[in-house]
Amino acid sequence: MNTLLAGVTFVPAANFNTNFNIITSVSDGVAAPVTGSKPMTGTALNDPPVNTVPAAQATNQNTALTLSAGNGNLIAVADVDAGASNVEITLSVTNGTLTLAGTTGLTFTTGDGTGDATMVFEGTVANINSALSIITFSPTTNFSGAAVLTITTIDLGNTGAGGELTDTDNVLITVNPTSIQVSVRAFLDGPYNPNTGLMGDGLRSGGHIPSSEPYTALGYAYLGNNGSGPTVAPAVLAVTGGNAIVDWVVVELRDNTTPTTVVANTPALVQCDGDVVANDGVSALTFTIAPGTYRVAMRHRNHLGVMTLNGVPIGASPTTVDFTSLATSTFGTNARKSVTGTFPTQSLWAGDVTFNGQVKYAGGGNDRDPILVKIGGLVPTATVNGYWPEDVNLNGQVKYAGGSNDRDPILVTIGGTIPTAVRLQQLP
Repeated sequence: MNTLLAGVTFVPAANFNTNFNIITSVSDGVAAPVTGSKPMTGTALNDPPVNTVPAAQATNQNTALTLSAGNGNLIAVADVDAGASNVEITLSVTNGTLTLAGTTGLTFTTGDGTGDATMVFEGTVANINSALSIITFSPTTNFSGAAVLTITTIDLGNTGAGGELTDTDNVLITVNPTSIQVSVRAFLDGPYNPNTGLMGDGLRSGGHIPSSEPYTALGYAYLGNNGSGPTVAPAVLAVTGGNAIVDWVVVELRDNTTPTTVVANTPALVQCDGDVVANDGVSALTFTIAPGTYRVAMRHRNHLGVMTLNGVPIGASPTTVDFTSLATSTFGTNARKSVTGTFPTQSLWAGDVTFNGQVKYAGGGNDRDPILVKIGGLVPTATVNGYWPEDVNLNGQVKYAGGSNDRDPILVTIGGTIPTAVRLQQLP
């Protein structure tokens, strides 16, 4: 009997923590029972808080994500013994900000519940869950990739023994990239032939076009990794005719309100017929930013850049921007050259040999002297073949004097009559 009694175990009901007595009664079935009472002390233990979070979430670039019961991704907290006491919440996210449904009854020590990367606040469980009922995650502008939302609840040790207890949970949010496409047309004046309506492809036919974009080496900065990696395959450079490659260019998308701000850029290839294509030689240009209205600009290593005067709505389907057409208004004054002939057009001004945004024929820092230096500086009729910024007409040969030289286009660009005149690039 004693062995059996020694093995008796008392299991209290969940969260039972009051004092109580164990009553015993022993009888041999003949004599009167012998009774006894053993007082027991119930001690309250602190129960940990519990966070409820959804599985991994996803949203698109520049698109807010709403976490709520209605969307099936509610975040909530619970604490069975917190009662009307406060608990503390730390809510944070990487690569974006969070906004709560409201802040009634909450006290903040970090952030204020609106547009915060990190917020720390206290309140009752009821008030906290009211605030968490709608959480809006706004990813960082143009960000794509992984973001992590973290919620940590501290019960502040309000009830029972055991001190403060916490619960921390993470929600992975994948921000998917969105993309837009633009098709650009432009002629570079150096190689343009108004009798054929095409640009020459001397750089390509001479085997001088590099497989990788040349602008990084000139100090041009790409956003993200847009300029790293794209190469042109030999098969693309083998194409002849109107789709033959003339040279590498850069296409920029700029903020419509503040056009000095470049929001996306990419190297591209311009063909003899003026089409600007991706490095595959066929596709329109793709930018991993949200659809919207942007100024479109194009730049070349020895021609002055050009930009649309107005914002252009650009979306998932290719939008055409034709810099060869007078109907496309451009920023600034005389941003393009008006070419006459059998095939009149608008072209980018030639001669910015130094890639500094201006064309000068004479004076310090002019674009003519580098041509003479490149051919040796002593014999004006000498020539040098290759891929050089001094090759203004892009025929694969640097030439200072004689027919089809690279000096005369510079003089034409500045007006042709006053050697000291300067033509400035019309980009903000």
